[in-house]
Amino acid sequence: MEHTEPKPRLSDLAQEQILYRIRTGELPVGSRLPSEPELAQQMGISRGILREALNSLQTRGYITRTPRGGSHIARPEASALSEGLMNGLLAASLADLIDYREGLETYAAILAVSRATDEELAGLRALAQFEREHSVNDSRDFHYRLAELSRVSLFTQYIDFYFERLPELTQDLPLKGLPPQVGQDMERILKALENRNSHTLHTAMVKLFRHIRQYYKII
Repeated sequence: MEHTEPKPRLSDLAQEQILYRIRTGELPVGSRLPSEPELAQQMGISRGILREALNSLQTRGYITRTPRGGSHIARPEASALSEGLMNGLLAASLADLIDYREGLETYAAILAVSRATDEELAGLRALAQFEREHSVNDSRDFHYRLAELSRVSLFTQYIDFYFERLPELTQDLPLKGLPPQVGQDMERILKALENRNSHTLHTAMVKLFRHIRQYYKII
């Protein structure tokens, strides 16, 4: 039987296009990439595919991204240092990625206890309410914002990576909407943050990830 090589993903091809521009000097170190809509149009791809490519390039260390500062080309040594991490993350199982996420997100939440303002926590609660009212299943924006309130950009980078990988890793699972326990856990997390109670917050995060593992049938 003739062996057919799997077709590369569009996001992988987009990465290679950007890397080619970096290696040829068209995009020198420190230069800023065009905005996502402009770059997606230039490359003839959707913004979703472009975002997946940029998330991967960021994890691999080829670019840096900030919420309002855009994307910039990183130094080559940063790329070399992150290559091993990226390979490990791409090879990781769903269980491993959840374990890794629990450690990062729990610490991010505890940092947010002392670093987030009351106004920012009110915004986080409003975001959680919006996602509940609109039946948002994965609450990605909530978790990204929670990580963002830690003031550690590496945490938000991982949240992006995790949710980009999640559909591929769960495509064969017979999943429905998240169980109500997850919503209850998020409410406990919000209350612990608002009360500035790190101990209660840690307990709520442990319960959240226990229910996430049960949902994905990870014992």
